[in-house]
Amino acid sequence: MKIALLTDRFMVGGGLEYLYRIAAGLPQHTFVICAHGGPAAARFQSLPNVVIETGGYSPAIVRCHAPDLLHFNHLRPLCAFSLPPGRMPLPSINTVHGIHLRRYEFLHGPHHRLISFARQTLERYCLAKVDINIALTQSDRDYLVTRLNAKRVVIIPNGIAALDPATLNPVPRAARLHFLVPARFDFQKGHDVLLHAIHMAQTELRSAGAQFDLLGDGPLRVRMEHLAQQLQIGDLVRFHGTQANVVDWMASTDCVVLPSRWEGLPFVLLEAGRQSRPVICSDAPGNREVTDHGRCGHLFRNEDTRALAVLLKTFSRSPEIRSSHAALFHRVAEEYSVQRMLDRLAAAYDTTFRR
Repeated sequence: MKIALLTDRFMVGGGLEYLYRIAAGLPQHTFVICAHGGPAAARFQSLPNVVIETGGYSPAIVRCHAPDLLHFNHLRPLCAFSLPPGRMPLPSINTVHGIHLRRYEFLHGPHHRLISFARQTLERYCLAKVDINIALTQSDRDYLVTRLNAKRVVIIPNGIAALDPATLNPVPRAARLHFLVPARFDFQKGHDVLLHAIHMAQTELRSAGAQFDLLGDGPLRVRMEHLAQQLQIGDLVRFHGTQANVVDWMASTDCVVLPSRWEGLPFVLLEAGRQSRPVICSDAPGNREVTDHGRCGHLFRNEDTRALAVLLKTFSRSPEIRSSHAALFHRVAEEYSVQRMLDRLAAAYDTTFRR
């Protein structure tokens, strides 16, 4: 079967990692990955069953590749195929990589209410056009069904492969206590919440020799660098930009921090579990599900800088909390197998194609 994987751009992040694991893990299928360019297209060049299309995802461009099935991974290509009247031209699946309408739970005022209503109407219309919608978590599935009236919703969580320790090349660290924050810089990821929490806990963090390494890029990076300087915590925070070897960075860290306002099912937490790293994260829905509501990680109330500051201070002075990683390791191994994800997705492809 030839499957068109459609996304917005070839950008480093969880969405592109999802596409890579599908294409690499299902070699019996041919994949055409369509997007509007981006720096990470080269990631797929080593896969013999992949064709890369950087010219976009318009129906005319996709049609030239003659796929048997469409697999949408972003709202923009889904809109490009959904807005013309009538049925989808081919069997179709849509994976919802997080409920981005949750943004408007944090943005208030008439302007944002209007945008939220318009996007909700658009998404409800588009989701009804595909044969199957895939949610990554139970909470996202509930949102799609109750808030967007989506039909034919199945849950297929992200998965991650078992770790071969021989493949790790840990990045050397200078500080005694090392926090890692791998996330692109935009409003969703909550870097501002983290920086204010570091400011509140700075005395204890300096005493512990703490260092926060922020990996990634994005539209808010410069603003966050300025905020760190304004809060006078530049000695505690380092901005490293996009890094290809995030796995190696994680192997050298004492704790992974994810202060996101909302998430789908973050690969960052799965990778932390696979490498047996402790995690501190917001209680956003995707984070709650991976950590089993805090049983396998340390949660703080979303956007609560004081609660996060307390966790950072506790972590900096308590060896016991630093060793609280075994539960997440076992949960990821048992619940988030990449083979389970691929098996369920292959079955969804087959079911949709045969309709």
